[in-house]
Amino acid sequence: MKEYYNSEVARLMRQANNSLKDKQPEEALKFLEEAEEINRGKKYRILGLKSQCLFEMQMFKEAEAAARESIGADGGAIGFSLLSQALLKQGKADEAEIAAMEAIKLSKASPKPESINIARTQFYHVHLAKIRLAKGDHHGAEKAAGQSIESGGGINSFGILAQTLAAQGKFAEAKEAAGRSLTLGGGDVSYGILAKILLESGDLDGAAEAFASAARISAKPYYFIQLSQIFIAQGKYDEAERSVRRAVDIRGEAVDLGQLAQILLAKGELDEAHRAAEQSVALGGGAIALVLLTQVFMAKGKLAQAESASRRLINLDDGPAGLVLLGEVLRKRRRYEDALAELNKVKEAERDYRFYLPCAFCLMHLNSFSQAMIHFRRAEESLAESDHGHFDSKIRLNAGYIFLYKAEINAGLSVEAEFRETAKNAAGWLKAKKAEGNIGLSQTHDLTRAVQEAEELGLV
Repeated sequence: MKEYYNSEVARLMRQANNSLKDKQPEEALKFLEEAEEINRGKKYRILGLKSQCLFEMQMFKEAEAAARESIGADGGAIGFSLLSQALLKQGKADEAEIAAMEAIKLSKASPKPESINIARTQFYHVHLAKIRLAKGDHHGAEKAAGQSIESGGGINSFGILAQTLAAQGKFAEAKEAAGRSLTLGGGDVSYGILAKILLESGDLDGAAEAFASAARISAKPYYFIQLSQIFIAQGKYDEAERSVRRAVDIRGEAVDLGQLAQILLAKGELDEAHRAAEQSVALGGGAIALVLLTQVFMAKGKLAQAESASRRLINLDDGPAGLVLLGEVLRKRRRYEDALAELNKVKEAERDYRFYLPCAFCLMHLNSFSQAMIHFRRAEESLAESDHGHFDSKIRLNAGYIFLYKAEINAGLSVEAEFRETAKNAAGWLKAKKAEGNIGLSQTHDLTRAVQEAEELGLV
């Protein structure tokens, strides 16, 4: 059904469109509300644009309502597409998929020019692939992405195909698809997709290069945060700090300041780390900010404040982070049994290297050497299974092997040949990392002490 607007309504809709393109959805919404007052029929184009504005403002429930009104006013494929997007953002993936399928069906049957219908169908298939990817239906997502490409889809079609292939562990094919997206003129988003694929496949250097390329095209804080996380995993703290400070300068949100606090803590710049952590807490950083604040207090030797912060974290979040941190604080206070009691409250399914390492150190101090070894081994297995295990934790693990080896020697125990080999390997790894330099100051003490003791024990 064709819609007719008077010239004033048409003007207001043009202004709304321009405001939406300029990323000013609030301003666009005002123009649309004025158009609605003039055109009481509440036609589907006004409602469709209204849904887009509300979506951009992250008012997804309201965007859904406007999209449904648009459909009721003969909104057709566009109305169902807008509805699907709003539903997906609310976690209603099954309903979103049904709406997306309806959009595709209506688009194919539309009397509009074929070129318009093809372009819209390509977009709708890309969106359908995103929905199925969110649902874990990787085969269905790949099929939808393929259908978009078959109908002439370009940058976005190959981009979503790359993501669906990566989700299935098909990294070589995923990289090829991401490359096609870039060849077709894909910008920072295509580089971001490639970077995530490289990161998932374990290529940290390649991922860093791709994120850097994305950031050169569009200086989005997300890219700088991702870059800093890769540099942290590699122990490149100066590069990590430079990256995260770009995000702080551009946006300065809790997550950015939290990441900065983490890096400054690793570098041993404790006063600056403290300021950044406190700012992150004040900006609503929540559990992550309290984790960092606790770690800063521990590094500064303010163990009472650290214990208080970790208990605040436990009250805020019932996950394992607060219990693990409280266990670490109590270990630092030499309350080893109390520490183990708190650590053992962590659910079995949530235990990883962050849990096993403090347990191992507590057990070692309590002379439970065989149990300490079991926990160090489990920490090692957990680190090996993680995407890119934290560099500091690897230092703690290998230093732990040296300290446990010495503890057994001092206790007059006969050390097994297998454990001596483990300790020698740990000593060699630590000595190599010390020679490389660029170690976070938060771990320098353990590393230096472990290498020194390894040399005294004849392990290197």
